[in-house]
Amino acid sequence: MVGSFVVVGMGGQAAPAAPVAAAPAAAPATGSSVARDGQSLAGQPAATQAMFRAVWGDRAAQEWIQEHNAALPR
Repeated sequence: MVGSFVVVGMGGQAAPAAPVAAAPAAAPATGSSVARDGQSLAGQPAATQAMFRAVWGDRAAQEWIQEHNAALPR
């Protein structure tokens, strides 16, 4: 979902918009790149991949694996 809003400064004039930096591209994974069940971030929906990359940057794949493994039954 995408949205926007306008910040109005003193006197009712719109404040200039700050530039938005693009999310960094994910670097190739180092070490284990798959979860215990064989899944990886690359096999997840685009929205999931984008969210993890936006939050974790270069560590997105490793963080997804850690969270996914934690959710798997032991």
